[in-house]
Amino acid sequence: MALVSCGFSQNFFPILGGQRAGTSIFTFLKIGVSAHALGMGEAVVALNQDAASVYYNPATIAQFKEIQFSTTHIELPAEIKFDYFSMSRNVYGRHYLGISAGILHMAPMMETTEYLPHGTGNYFVFQDRFFALTYGARMTDRFSFGITLKHVQENLAGNKMSAPMLDMGTFYWTG
Repeated sequence: MALVSCGFSQNFFPILGGQRAGTSIFTFLKIGVSAHALGMGEAVVALNQDAASVYYNPATIAQFKEIQFSTTHIELPAEIKFDYFSMSRNVYGRHYLGISAGILHMAPMMETTEYLPHGTGNYFVFQDRFFALTYGARMTDRFSFGITLKHVQENLAGNKMSAPMLDMGTFYWTG
């Protein structure tokens, strides 16, 4: 009797988790931008090694003594590429500014359908990108805060979605 009721209940309750496929956007922001950070499992919120650390915590920008640059190029499977650039510098006294940008892109892909599995002759592109401006201030020799304003855009076959985003962080140097 127990087996019959289990099989019976599966027909009335759909697998709800299976319906969530393709419902997230801007997931490319989860891609790590630093080999050092990836090597540490991205546990780098309190690490201030180079300009790439601003991606993880905007407050680290105020810990740099000089101009910092960071670039990353990652080649993923299926000919998908991710490129990242960041730069930060002290602008005056305890005030710091930084810019960063990233793009996840691929070559144009042939459109296929159920009835034309070898291609329709049309091509589409996929691009995710962001541009960010970061401000940070050193409040004391050990404490700083930072804020990043991002413009994020996703383009899939001509359907464009964009949104502003805001990151905030603090940094306290314990020694």
